[in-house]
Formats: sequence, structure tokens, C-alpha cells
Amino acid sequence: LLLGEALTTNVSLEILDVDRNDFTHDGVSQFFGLLPQMSGLKVVYGLVATRNDIAPTEALGLALIEGLQKSTKLQKIFKDASVETVYSSFSLGVARKIIFYLSLNSCGRTLLRLPTRSEPPSGLWPRMLAKISGPRDTSLLFY
Repeated sequence: LLLGEALTTNVSLEILDVDRNDFTHDGVSQFFGLLPQMSGLKVVYGLVATRNDIAPTEALGLALIEGLQKSTKLQKIFKDASVETVYSSFSLGVARKIIFYLSLNSCGRTLLRLPTRSEPPSGLWPRMLAKISGPRDTSLLFY
């Protein structure tokens, strides 16, 4: 939790390697809850590793998804320094959602919400439909 809180104010650290540290599942869940506030972190190694032959729980995967939904920076998360992806630790449904949000971030996702409003800007839908209906335009506008 303290590490996550420190990273919410640090904008220069982009890669975090905490492999071979013994974080609890609760500590990792709390870290994932702070992901939206971490404005510099792009890659993490070692947070979702098997500890004492105990695989990460689905609840941990759901905590990661919840953090990734609002995080616009984190692009890659690995089980350990061997660059084994974290997806293999979870069910197929959870893995797909993790891959989806990480891929949005690696393509430069930005949130379009205005600071004083909770709904999308007016006129967003016609612009989005025009964008995706164009020939061979595979980019994604995310809100």
C-alpha cells in the first residue's frame, strides 16, 4: 500500500520490478486500486506471482481489472522477471479483460471526461460513428 501511494505522486518512474518480494494478495489488491492515480508507471514485474505454490485468486484478477478500467498508463504487467505474462494466472474471461485494457493503454488511451462533468462531451457519438465508419479505420475512441 505504501509503495502504491508513493507511486501516485511519482511521475518519472515508468518500470517497477518487485519480483522476489513477498506481497500479500491484499497488498497487491490495494496497489491495483491505486493504478488510476499512478501517472508514470507503464510496466510492472512481479506483483502477480505465485507465492508459496499458491496461485493468484480470481479476486486479485478482478481487482486488477478494476484498476485498469480507470488507469490510462499501465501497458504491461508480468508475473516475474522472466517476462511471463500475468494472463496465464487467471481464467480466460479475466485474462481477456486484462489484455483489453492493457492494449488500450499501449495505444495511447485518454479519458475524454471533462473534470466538471460525468457524462461524455456533447456531440461525441456522431464524431465517433463517423470515425469508425471510415474505410480501414481500426482505431478506437474510448470513453
